[in-house]
Amino acid sequence: MKFYQKYDVKVPMRDGIKLSCDIRMPDQSGSYPVILLRTPYNKQLNPDSPAVHNMLHLLEKGYCTIHMDVRGKYESEGIPAVIQFDQEGRDGADAIKWIKEQPWCNGKIATTGASYCGFVQMTAAAEQPDGLVTITPGVFGNDGFSNTARKDGVPQLPLLIWGICNASGRVSKVPLVDWQSVMMSVPLMEIANKCGVESQAIKDWLLHNTDGDFWHRKGDKQILDKINVPVLLTGGWYDVYSTSMLETFQLLTRRKEMHGKVKVVFGPWAHSLGSREVGELDFGIDAEVDINWLNTEWINIWAKGEGNPDEWPNVRIFMMGENRWIESDCWPLENTVPTDMFFTSDSGANGSGGDGRLEFLKSAGSDLDYFDYDPVTPVMSVGGNILSAGGALKSGPCNQAHEEVREDMLIYTSEELTETFRIAGQPVMEVYVESTAPDTDIIVRLCDVYPDGRSINLCCGIYRTRYREGFDKEVMMTPGHVYKLNIPLDITANAFLPKHHIRLEISSGSFPLFARNHQTGGDNVTETEFAAARHTIHHSAQYPSRLILPVVKTGVN
Repeated sequence: MKFYQKYDVKVPMRDGIKLSCDIRMPDQSGSYPVILLRTPYNKQLNPDSPAVHNMLHLLEKGYCTIHMDVRGKYESEGIPAVIQFDQEGRDGADAIKWIKEQPWCNGKIATTGASYCGFVQMTAAAEQPDGLVTITPGVFGNDGFSNTARKDGVPQLPLLIWGICNASGRVSKVPLVDWQSVMMSVPLMEIANKCGVESQAIKDWLLHNTDGDFWHRKGDKQILDKINVPVLLTGGWYDVYSTSMLETFQLLTRRKEMHGKVKVVFGPWAHSLGSREVGELDFGIDAEVDINWLNTEWINIWAKGEGNPDEWPNVRIFMMGENRWIESDCWPLENTVPTDMFFTSDSGANGSGGDGRLEFLKSAGSDLDYFDYDPVTPVMSVGGNILSAGGALKSGPCNQAHEEVREDMLIYTSEELTETFRIAGQPVMEVYVESTAPDTDIIVRLCDVYPDGRSINLCCGIYRTRYREGFDKEVMMTPGHVYKLNIPLDITANAFLPKHHIRLEISSGSFPLFARNHQTGGDNVTETEFAAARHTIHHSAQYPSRLILPVVKTGVN
């Protein structure tokens, strides 16, 4: 088809900086609804990319499409930054205002995109620009300290790598380094320099070890109360931002005026949405979803009056294991019941060679298990909710059996299931911990053990013990004292099928997903020394450690 296009159109911002965009529309003489995508990854389209096919489809549907470089990137003016936290909301609102004033815009503007391109939609929508009719953000974080640069206070190394690749000026650059060696090196503070990158932003992310004003400027959930346009959220169980996405849904829908205007679609995906093959599993043809098509169908409702939002379920999630979609009016699902599973052992739960048990009714056994952990040789991440870091790291569901042989990991496994056991929501481990270290990480992972012995990870949680009194302070442990910790895992939805087992792993490392805890009680970012320690998990009548699962008790659609 023929269409009008114009490249490198400069759009003025309120401070005089001009941002570059490429504009395409069916014909210059018409007036169209507009779909805007703002990106730090180069607005120019690769001729072989699916984005070209999607853009042509949008032009055939009568949309004007605009791709814009964010401030400081590629052809846009402004000082480069890893993330333009302070500017993205205003820049997005200014871009929408400019678009609405153009003769080829019919006054209706939608935004689209995922990851950074989803984050910028939220900040722009919070400015409430006139003309914005809907947003379709996917896979983004909503809090810097708890789910973006850090996970509950612990630096996420893949996101630091992302920052390093985007810290060197206007163009994204991937340093040619041995990432494994770089990530293992100490002190962590020098990670960017060891890649040949000088970045104060990366250093600031690492230096601010407690939550506060610095981190609130890197992601503020309060902006969600300012969003008043319809929203379609998309995410995946194995995405690094999985839990924050459904938390965003909950926060948006707590206001009555947003009821029915916010929808969420969650598949078995990692950070790249829509594929049936994720990690080491194939979830079947039903898991394959064209996210661009889905976003367009939602935009059609609000920009063209085509379709009815009431015909969309508020929540549509993929139940792994059974590999099917289910629908709900709310999240968490109404038909889930918190269900306890207790863990115990006889001679010890260390590694897959131990006899750790996960039980619905606690039986007789030992009162505790312990493991000796040395962060010099960390337990390794195998897949999971991990940003792939340019393909260098595997994400998604993967067999954990190789790591489970380690004796510095406790493993508790249920009996073979005789019927399907479904969970949907956020598991929590309530655990009683004692340590010889003043500070450590307790990492818990939930797995689905297949009849052939594969132990497939579902979700993971991390708890840095210095934050047990809040993220705004660091309080060390006293050796010999028993502490009760509540450790939330990431959200998931899985049907454990008959002849499968439920498995719980407990360790003190998941590298390189999380930066190592040196276990000295010092600054894990600047120090170079490590300390080995013994960690004791109590599970007696006095200290009834348990896993709390969100069990689906009734039928699901």
